[in-house]
Amino acid sequence: MNVDREYAVQQGIKKLIQNNLIKSAHDLSEGGLFIALLESAMVNYFGFDIKTDPCFRKDAFLFGEAQSRITVSVSPVHKNKLEDELKSLSLVYSNIGKVTASSVYIDDKEFGHCEEWEKIYDSVIEKMVTG
Repeated sequence: MNVDREYAVQQGIKKLIQNNLIKSAHDLSEGGLFIALLESAMVNYFGFDIKTDPCFRKDAFLFGEAQSRITVSVSPVHKNKLEDELKSLSLVYSNIGKVTASSVYIDDKEFGHCEEWEKIYDSVIEKMVTG
């Protein structure tokens, strides 16, 4: 665990929020990127269209829970200012995609709609308990 890196990331996100540069932020500590994106999207039934990084195994990219990883959404108007701020803070970042109306796309393949994922997400424990 790199406490200094974690602190820098958290302070950086705090600054981005204070400067109104991001619309949302979600850590990847429980379920990784895919779950964080779903949880963020389900609030308003948005979707997302992302590209995975070929330098990583797809499962690790989508479900890895390594520390100091946060996904943020930004208005296109603030994208360049956000990137400049991240660079000035020496924070590593990747632009992986965009918010969509409701469909979920990964590497140009559709994986349903946010409403479908929300039904699964909200009922999984109940289904496990009741069989």
